[in-house]
Amino acid sequence: MPTDPPHPRSRLTIEVSASGLFRGINRRRLAAQTRQITRLLGLRSGDLSIHLADDAEMGGLHEQHKGLAGSTDVLTFHFSQTATDPKHLEAEIIIGAEVAQREARRRGRQAGVEALLYVVHGLLHCLGYDDHEPAQARRMHRREDELLSAIGLGSVFHDEA
Repeated sequence: MPTDPPHPRSRLTIEVSASGLFRGINRRRLAAQTRQITRLLGLRSGDLSIHLADDAEMGGLHEQHKGLAGSTDVLTFHFSQTATDPKHLEAEIIIGAEVAQREARRRGRQAGVEALLYVVHGLLHCLGYDDHEPAQARRMHRREDELLSAIGLGSVFHDEA
């Protein structure tokens, strides 16, 4: 029985950068929690770049890539085909850090948890999840809750459904 040759990258590299300092969002913690999530998702190799952007930067990227004005919570750029190697990921996730701070205040949770939720959302998009239809959104939110609960942060959508 033929086997696939080992992937040249045997490790998933996670890099977190920021365009500023964002109160309540610790980049090291975000990277460590993201690593826990990627393990739960079975992602074992590749490169994941996470960038925390302020409203001005995020607004420009949102307009450039989606044609929509204003800042947003998350933009995901998936560069690998997980269908051919489901354990490999090449992606960039841009987090609207100021959006995360505002939403965290509004929802009564820590900004770092809100930012991680956006990372998880982006990772699920990379794995084929979608949230354009209500049933798809419920499925995606359930999976986000499962993952966040699995690393000890609890569910975030349990009372928002």
